[in-house]
Amino acid sequence: MLRYIARQAILDTRQQTFGYELLYRAAAENFARIGDPDEAARRTLDDLLTLGVKELSRGKQLFLNCTHELLAQGFVKLLPTQNLVLEILETVVPDHDLLQSCAELKAAGYSLALDDFIPGPNTLPLVEFADYIKLDFRAMPLEECGALVQQFGKKIEFLAEKVETLEEFTAASDMGCSLFQGFFFAQPALLTMRQIPPMYVNYIRLLDATCKPDFNFAEIEAIIKTDVALSYKLLRFLNSAAFCIRSTITSLRQALIILGENAIRRWVAVSAAANAATGKPPELLISALLRARFCELLAVGAHSNPYWAFTVGLFSMLSPLLDTPLETILASVQLPDEVRAALLGESGQLRTLFELVCGYIEGDWIAITPKCLALGLAQKQVTSCYLEAVRSVDALMALA
Repeated sequence: MLRYIARQAILDTRQQTFGYELLYRAAAENFARIGDPDEAARRTLDDLLTLGVKELSRGKQLFLNCTHELLAQGFVKLLPTQNLVLEILETVVPDHDLLQSCAELKAAGYSLALDDFIPGPNTLPLVEFADYIKLDFRAMPLEECGALVQQFGKKIEFLAEKVETLEEFTAASDMGCSLFQGFFFAQPALLTMRQIPPMYVNYIRLLDATCKPDFNFAEIEAIIKTDVALSYKLLRFLNSAAFCIRSTITSLRQALIILGENAIRRWVAVSAAANAATGKPPELLISALLRARFCELLAVGAHSNPYWAFTVGLFSMLSPLLDTPLETILASVQLPDEVRAALLGESGQLRTLFELVCGYIEGDWIAITPKCLALGLAQKQVTSCYLEAVRSVDALMALA
């Protein structure tokens, strides 16, 4: 049975995706906790062997939390050395068996990281094996973090975690950290703009047209015709091998009719997000698409409108993508009342579903439990939908 399993992005100084930390929780179908961390780790290792490191990491580095048992008993040797970083939890005691295992793992080509590092008798003996040291920006003063980077930074890369603002990202970078974990990249750089940037107006007009209950092909065609790049993108999209259409599509009206209402809505939404993401960290677009697709898949099991759920997930990230207040964006489009309410934080089924998606992606397992129950969703459904959403987004990004 699948457990809760999610990934959280790790970015470099250029805000490019370096890798992901694998977040997980083992739980019974009734959401009861399993208190044994070794049992949880073993189950997750089993999932990882089934799903594959490369598939979950998008070919980047995957940081895997490791207990004493996983390391000392050699279970992690079942995993490949490529695209994998073994993250030694701060609770692990460095006894003789563990130190010997770390030496063997390093000799075999594995990379090791120390989680939530604080200097002391349980951590300093492990430094010689470490490729990465993770510093918790919420648990240590910045001065102490900086001193550790100065002391060990010549041989070890430092990763600042729980970095939630752009100011914290800058501070961590200035002190010598080269990797960063947290949701700082999803913070808008500027929220003083009171109008949609001109370069995005056509996309907002298209979003507005596709969100109307009375779908008007002529209106959508007219908007696309005013933008050469949009016209090219649509025709290239439909003429791609993915559609297996024998004859070449030469007109916009033909393309729109072949796509149909639902596919047009999704194409417009994804194209708008991708265009807005120009010059932004790639992970921001990935997050937007992941939220949208995850919401859409869960909506089926929760008996909600899948397209409305998709729209909530996508629009929730448009503010940082456009550096424009959400209220300004919502004033420019005619969204269904339920979608607008969910985006503005008003209670309802769509809002509950959206909060479940956000909590799951952030690894807040305790918070999502009552939301799963409220929506009538089983753990296996939620995890399966998340993994399907990850696969869908990764496949889409591979074509970018």
